[in-house]
Amino acid sequence: MFRAGEPFRLVGTGRSIQFLRGVFARASMCLPAFYYFLGSASAHESAKSTDDYPFKIAQTYSEFSDLSTLTLVCRKIFDHATKPDLTGANFGKLPDHVLLQHAKYWAKYSEKSTDECLSALVFLRKFFSEYSKSDSVLLKKDGWLHKRIGLLKQHADRAAAHLSLEDYSLDILDIAHFTASVTVVGK
Repeated sequence: MFRAGEPFRLVGTGRSIQFLRGVFARASMCLPAFYYFLGSASAHESAKSTDDYPFKIAQTYSEFSDLSTLTLVCRKIFDHATKPDLTGANFGKLPDHVLLQHAKYWAKYSEKSTDECLSALVFLRKFFSEYSKSDSVLLKKDGWLHKRIGLLKQHADRAAAHLSLEDYSLDILDIAHFTASVTVVGK
C-alpha cells in the first residue's frame, strides 16, 4: 500500500483523450442532477410549511446534494490548475500535433473524418482555454457563461457554501446555463 514512486502521469494524446472522457462522464451527471435540483428547489416552500418530516428531509437532501454535485462537477471540468493533470486549463493549451493525433484516434472509432474530429477538438480547446480560469478571473469577464461558471466554481470552493443548508447567491439560470453548455460539450 506504500507508494513506490511518483504517480503515473498521462501525457499528450492519452491525457487529451482521458480528459474528454472525464468531461463526458461528468456531463452525464449534470442533467439528472439539474432536474432533481429543479424539482427539489421548487418544493422548498412546501417543505418548510409541511409537517411531513420525511418529505422535508428528502427535499433538503436532494436540493443540497444536487447543487453540490453540479458545482463540484463544474469545478472539476473547468479546473484552472496548471499542474500536469487532467484539467480544462491543460486541455486548452494542447499543441496542434496532439489534437491531430487525438482526431485520428477519434476518427478510427467514429463515423467522422479526421478533419471533422480535428475541427471539434480545436473548438473544445478554445472553449476550455476560455472558461478554465479562476473564479475571480471569470467573474470579471463580460460573458454570462464566464460569470456563471465563476459562481459555480466559487460555490464549490467555499466550504461555508457547501457545508451550510442556507441559500447561496446562485440563480436557477446560472445553473441551467452551465448545465446546458456542459451537456452540449460533453456529448
